[in-house]
Amino acid sequence: MGRHKDPDRVVKKVNFSLDMESNQRIKELSELEGIGKSAFVEMLILRWDEGINPESKLDSLLKERKKIGFQLETIDSKIKQTGEHITLFNKMKRHKLQKKPMALKIIENKIRVGEIMEAETMAKAWQNRTGTSALELMLEAQRNLEDKGI
Repeated sequence: MGRHKDPDRVVKKVNFSLDMESNQRIKELSELEGIGKSAFVEMLILRWDEGINPESKLDSLLKERKKIGFQLETIDSKIKQTGEHITLFNKMKRHKLQKKPMALKIIENKIRVGEIMEAETMAKAWQNRTGTSALELMLEAQRNLEDKGI
């Protein structure tokens, strides 16, 4: 797993020698961090520089702030989009609920005249428009008729 490559950054390879103990220690610590040896050495140098040079620390903090700001903007746009989806969903739900009484009347009329198969067909046709299953529409229409004494 290598470090994230910045396309605007020019990298020149530099070789240097370390004793075996230092090299082994860098290898172990870089594996512990989950980065390559070069990235680990770079991280050490940047952290050391930040520790003694407040301008480097400020630059680092500003870069981190910019990155977090972008993440916040992304999250805010997702929140706004989700809010719009919720509004649309609720609007569609209300619209479907408004059609349910009309569907029940039609199904009740079919049941009343004894056209049970036609009532089932109508319930299936209305299930998508009302957001209620065909079986529920049939049962509710039947209960309404029983409540009316028909």
